[in-house]
Amino acid sequence: METYSIVAEKREETGKSAVRKLRVRGLIPANLYGTGEKNRNFTIQQKDVIRLFAKEYENIIIELSLEGETIPSIIKEIRKDVLTGKVLHIDFQHVQMGKPIKVQIPVHLKGVAPGVKVGGIVEHFLRDIGIECLPKNIPSEISVDISALNHGDAIHVSDLPISEEIRILDSLQTVIVSVVLPAKAGKTETEV
Repeated sequence: METYSIVAEKREETGKSAVRKLRVRGLIPANLYGTGEKNRNFTIQQKDVIRLFAKEYENIIIELSLEGETIPSIIKEIRKDVLTGKVLHIDFQHVQMGKPIKVQIPVHLKGVAPGVKVGGIVEHFLRDIGIECLPKNIPSEISVDISALNHGDAIHVSDLPISEEIRILDSLQTVIVSVVLPAKAGKTETEV
């Protein structure tokens, strides 16, 4: 599991006007929360967010340096401006390194399905898989090799080679990806 460090500064200011001023100064408002803990408001430098986004930031442990503490956390939510795409706010969740955590992991397809070469279409149904594991065992992604899929073949959650330290939360019968032939265009009345 990769970790990333960010220096955070406690913030007292809240409200639209205050956070707008922070953003003008190159700071991103953020919150940290955890089970049974008081929520904490802080800011992080915009440059740190840009560096973080240059990596696969999803499901990596971020060590927040806040008020003399180093707090392991993960990003739970990022709010962006709809028009500009600029980050407006980030929510972090404090994680206990010795306790399992539930997260969604992106599913990435790799390879070329032979069924596509004969006119088939790859249908990617499940783009994220829910898992539970210790923070140190969180994978950044789950790769699914489709290079053996012919027309009519499918890969289910149960087909994934998952480590014993990880518990899958989705149904094992769920289809992740399949290869199908496209529907015939221009059927005649006798074919219907």
